[in-house]
Amino acid sequence: MNKKAEKIYLILFSIFSFSVISYGSYTDYLSYGGELSRTDILTLVITYIAGLTGVICVLLVARENIWNYLFGIVSVSLWLIYVIFWSPLIWDGLINIVYLILNFYGLYYWLHPAKTQGKEKSGIAKTRTMTKKEKILYTVIAGVSIIILTAIGRSVGRYDSDIQALTDASSTVIAILGQWFMSLKLLENWYMWIIVNLISIPLYISVGSYTLAMVWLAYLINAVYGYIMWNYNMRKA
Repeated sequence: MNKKAEKIYLILFSIFSFSVISYGSYTDYLSYGGELSRTDILTLVITYIAGLTGVICVLLVARENIWNYLFGIVSVSLWLIYVIFWSPLIWDGLINIVYLILNFYGLYYWLHPAKTQGKEKSGIAKTRTMTKKEKILYTVIAGVSIIILTAIGRSVGRYDSDIQALTDASSTVIAILGQWFMSLKLLENWYMWIIVNLISIPLYISVGSYTLAMVWLAYLINAVYGYIMWNYNMRKA
């Protein structure tokens, strides 16, 4: 990729993402009516820092920088704290626990990849694509997991419709697979994130969460950028 174009992208993406996150925090502040308790302030600070470190994480992973995992661990840990103490969505808490574990595993694997995968000159695992057997295996795992999670979601009465249950289950499974593929330095992780982002954007728009929709739009753009960068570097190696 052209270095100048890459630098322009990084600057514009950073400005856009940080602006959206800051605006979201500002609207949250306004929702308190100007009277904030210590708990309210702590909540705003935690979610803001979690958002910023999340943006830094996705930028770094698109550039195959192993520091992405440290920012990812901070971001996921903060979201986990928020969910545990202030969010009624227990399911989201469980997902963040999985993300946290996979971030630690990814940090380890990028430094100690399988011998068949090898390392790049930078000392991290080389990017590779899935084998045919892996594609079949993960397709089956994804399908079965989506069916099970959809059934669980419907049984607990958490959703207004079957479509909602299916959409949430699908995005959850695909996101976890995306994180797992990223930990293994598989190029296909970007396909997963692109799908998750495409699902999430209209979902947040439908419930009026336009700020979150903009965040996911930024993530979608970065997922495309990440795929281009990883694919280019893999072919160049």
